[in-house]
Amino acid sequence: MGRTTPSTRMVIEDEINRLLKILEYTNEDKDKAKEIIKEAYDLVSYYQFETLSDPLEPIVLGLILYIAKRCS
Repeated sequence: MGRTTPSTRMVIEDEINRLLKILEYTNEDKDKAKEIIKEAYDLVSYYQFETLSDPLEPIVLGLILYIAKRCS
């Protein structure tokens, strides 16, 4: 289990960094978007217990949690 955690973390962080880089090219509200994308960083450590099926999964889950926090 210990060996897969760093590689999983790297895949997730690479995807987050890729999205943040793409975001820099847009004219949208970057601060809010960055805040939402960075929610995924908080979820990285939980993937030591679960298998990662898609590098976007923690980003989508972070988005769901972000929306849930704002709705309650």
